[in-house]
Amino acid sequence: MHTKKKLGQYILHDSSVTRCIVDAIEIKTGDTIIEIGPGTGFLTKALLEEKLFSTLIAIEKDERFARNLKDEIQDPRFEIIKGDALEILKKPFLANKIVGNIPYYITGRLLRILSELKKKPERIVLMTQKEVAERIEAVPPKTTLLSAITNHWAHPRILKIVPPGAFTPQPQVESAVILLKPKELKENPLEFYKFLRILFTHPRKTILNNLKTGEYEEELIQKAKNMNIKISITDHNEISSSLKACREKIGIPGIEVTSKDSIDFLAYFYKERDMIDYYTKYINGYHLKNKGFNMRKLKWSTEELIEKTKEYATLLILPHPFSIGPKNSYKYSQRNKWLVNRLEGIEVINSIMYPSINSKAIEWAHGTAKGATGGSDAHMLKFLGNTLTCSYADNIGEFLDNIKNKKNYVVGKSVSKLHKWHSNLVVFTKNLSW
Repeated sequence: MHTKKKLGQYILHDSSVTRCIVDAIEIKTGDTIIEIGPGTGFLTKALLEEKLFSTLIAIEKDERFARNLKDEIQDPRFEIIKGDALEILKKPFLANKIVGNIPYYITGRLLRILSELKKKPERIVLMTQKEVAERIEAVPPKTTLLSAITNHWAHPRILKIVPPGAFTPQPQVESAVILLKPKELKENPLEFYKFLRILFTHPRKTILNNLKTGEYEEELIQKAKNMNIKISITDHNEISSSLKACREKIGIPGIEVTSKDSIDFLAYFYKERDMIDYYTKYINGYHLKNKGFNMRKLKWSTEELIEKTKEYATLLILPHPFSIGPKNSYKYSQRNKWLVNRLEGIEVINSIMYPSINSKAIEWAHGTAKGATGGSDAHMLKFLGNTLTCSYADNIGEFLDNIKNKKNYVVGKSVSKLHKWHSNLVVFTKNLSW
């Protein structure tokens, strides 16, 4: 049976890994276990070989796998639920242990749901991407937001590193089995988690400034709703905010990515699931390590990054082409004449660029006969809406097509010199700590 890329399916077939998971869950008499994403049932069958527990509830989103397991496994202790674990686990349940070989892209959201459960399982054993597992387990001075929140409600421990060859098809990154042993928390943790997110928004800023910033993502989405505009939150090499905007019905799936040559691209996707697959397959875990100022570069060359992006239905845009230094993509295009032919458009107005720079971008875009876009580059909330890309369209696909076919217009303005300096300081601070 073929796996579905959009669901992030990698089928486990290594018995040493299942043995590790079964041992880690410490099955006891009367246990009720939930398995997330059983797939073909390789881990499921290993669990059912244990005789002590009373019930194994498998949650499977893919109807094909769910149907096959229901027909194949006749053990009275086994129950299969066809559905989305992220939704099902939000409801009260009686299971005292959770296991799962989970799609990598749901790890953060799953941990958030588990962290907010009033009654948590005794033990949680998950297979996830190695890099994510290391971030979960991280301790000071390498603490991340993910590890700070997770360590508040659980004791995390990596049990086993799993090579790509343990799966079919093989992922391009290593995986890890991680054990989470929840703590008993008497207080409501939600306000504390909110506080942590504020502190980690800009780790090198003072706490006072971070608290003033607050929940920036939520405010950004709410401001877009108030302005009755759609937005694409194109974070560097991240999609969580873009996904949130999409699920609020005001977002266009998008991400900003940077090649190892320091060239930035904006990729807008026709389908949300394509963005998730692209991020999982080519972006997450492929960052180059930097010292000092971080250019947010990926391991791919410019040509490689374009090729990988073009595997999907996307609108590929060159942002701020007259930036200073190595990010000046106009100069790069003069040395690499093939670049412009691979693009659908050029960003002609960027709010935090000087008018003279935007004028150069407009002139160049006219000369290439490519589509044009504009953006607020809203590193600060107050800049949102300074520049808009406009078109008559009934849906995202039609809107992106109109840009390709030059049936749109761009309206906007540059910020003042003072605001530009302020914005540059914000960007500089983010890049120091990214």
